[in-house]
Amino acid sequence: MAAEPPPSSLSFRTTGSTCLHPLSELLGIPLDQVNFVACQLFALFAAFWFRIYLHPGKTSSQVRHAFATILGIYFVIFCFGWYSVHLFVLVLMCYGIMVSASVSNIHRYSFFVAMGYLTICHISRIYIFHYGILTTDFSGPLMIVTQKITTLAFQVHDGLGRRTEDLSAEQHRLALKVKPSFLEYSSYLLNFMSVIAGPCNNFKDYVAFIEGRHIHMKLLEVNWKQKDFHSLPDPSPTLMQ
Repeated sequence: MAAEPPPSSLSFRTTGSTCLHPLSELLGIPLDQVNFVACQLFALFAAFWFRIYLHPGKTSSQVRHAFATILGIYFVIFCFGWYSVHLFVLVLMCYGIMVSASVSNIHRYSFFVAMGYLTICHISRIYIFHYGILTTDFSGPLMIVTQKITTLAFQVHDGLGRRTEDLSAEQHRLALKVKPSFLEYSSYLLNFMSVIAGPCNNFKDYVAFIEGRHIHMKLLEVNWKQKDFHSLPDPSPTLMQ
C-alpha cells in the first residue's frame, strides 16, 4: 500500500502559481485556496484603482474593457494554471457561434455547446480524477462563464429574433439589438470582477457599468425625474475634479 503524501506536500498542490507557497505553509492553508483568496482580495483593491484611474469619464470604454479582460485572464491563469485553457476554449467556441449562427438558433447552439462542455468537464472530474483535482478548481469559473454565455445568447435572440410584443418587460429591457464585439464578449465573460467567483450579471448592465451609465440607469428606473430632480449626479463627483 502506497504511503500517503505528507501534509506539507498536500498544501503545496496547485495547478496555478506557486509564488504564495511560503504564505500557504505559514498559514497551514492549501495553496490553491490561498491563491483563490489572494485573487479575490487583489480584485477588490483593483476595483478601487479601476474606479479612480480608469474612470469612465476620463477613459474610453475600450480601454476599460481591455483592462478588465486582461486582469481577469491573469487571475484565472494564476489560480488554475493550464486548466484555465478550458475557459478560453469555451469562450472562443461560443463567440464563434455568436457571430456565425442564425439568430433563430443562436441561443440553442450556445446553450448546448456551453452546457455540453461543462458536463464533459464535470464527468472527467468525477470518473477520471474522482473529485481529486483540488478544492478550488476550474469548474467554478467554468460554471459562471456557462451561465453568462447562455444568458447573453438568449438576450441576443430576444433582441434580434423575436417580436417586441412577445417579450416581457424584463426581456425587453435586457434584449440586445446588436451582437457584442469580441472585446465586449471577452470582457463580459472574463472580467476580473466576476471571473473567479461570479456573480452572473446581465450584459446590458455590465456594458452600462463599463461606460459609466449604470447609476443613471438605476436612477431612471426609480422614476428619478418624477421626484423633481432635473440632473443626475456622478456617484463619485470628487474623482472628476
